[in-house]
Amino acid sequence: MQLVIDWLLGVPAPLWTLVGVIFGSAFSNRAAERRLRAQFEHERSMKTQDRELNLRKDVYLEAASAISAGVNAIQMLPNLEADAEKLTKDYVDRSPSIAKVYLVGNSTTSLAMLQCVTELRLTFVEMVIRRAQLMGDRSQVVWRGESAKTIQQERDKYLELMKQMNIMGERNDAKFKVLSNGYEFESKRLETLNAERFSLANKLEAKRQAFFRDAQEVSHQLASRLLPLLHTVREDLKVDPLDEVKFLGVLDESHEQVKLRFDTFFRSVSGE
Repeated sequence: MQLVIDWLLGVPAPLWTLVGVIFGSAFSNRAAERRLRAQFEHERSMKTQDRELNLRKDVYLEAASAISAGVNAIQMLPNLEADAEKLTKDYVDRSPSIAKVYLVGNSTTSLAMLQCVTELRLTFVEMVIRRAQLMGDRSQVVWRGESAKTIQQERDKYLELMKQMNIMGERNDAKFKVLSNGYEFESKRLETLNAERFSLANKLEAKRQAFFRDAQEVSHQLASRLLPLLHTVREDLKVDPLDEVKFLGVLDESHEQVKLRFDTFFRSVSGE
């Protein structure tokens, strides 16, 4: 032991300084390496969170577009002149994107989305069925309109033949009576058919206006019930909370303005 102590005492001071520098540098490098590793892990974690946030944002935006398309389709269903497939195509094409929410959203968001989408789909199906019933009524009006054109053509043929007899000075009472009876028969058929058509058309228009008002009302209700979903999505995306009172106020005011304008339009059409 004394030999070791004597050997250590014999080491020149500069050599001890060099040893201290080497060990100090090694410890310093290790600390720096630990700090860099921690910084790298933090940055990687932040990038991962940013990627996940951006992914959820894109998925939520697609789902929001699909829901909006569904509400818009419901509002357009009372347009009986338009093709149903064209009215619903945007919603049908976008609706599969909603399922992505269940993959990237948290439990609260996924549940809120499921409740919202379920109500939207049920309402959509109910309104499509109701439109189909009105389309059946409309087909009766259209059929009578087409039949009236055919009957009118037949009636006009009898009238034209009677005119030709008068122009040619043809005196054939039996033939004229046959033509006259044919003209009267077709005229009565046309009158009866037009009366039925006008009656059915008026009833259909009343049903269509009621359907339109109901479509606007259920669309407003669906939009109002989006609040829980909007709240959890904004929270998940770390966006400022929505002012629910102001949101509902603007939504209700907009709905009332739309109702007022269309009520005015319907009254003007009906001559009230």
